[in-house]
Amino acid sequence: MYVDSEIGKLKKVIVHRPDEGIARITPKRAGELLFDDIVHLPNMQDEHDIFIAVLKAFLGKENVLEIRDLLAESTRDEESKYEVINKITDFE
Repeated sequence: MYVDSEIGKLKKVIVHRPDEGIARITPKRAGELLFDDIVHLPNMQDEHDIFIAVLKAFLGKENVLEIRDLLAESTRDEESKYEVINKITDFE
């Protein structure tokens, strides 16, 4: 995947369905994370699912990639798994 423009035609996109982590947003941290307020996870997931359906309709389902699937695919073997973990911990 390669990105060279913020305004060019979207061809492929990586998405992440909101999960329990997003439900932990407190009113104090909401502004820092660019939310107006705390969120209701089930509503957010429903809206996300609708948005993903629209993206798939326009881009094709093969061009809407879920980050969890990509991570699972890229860590199938032990060597790759440790490489990903090391890169993440180095970044942190």
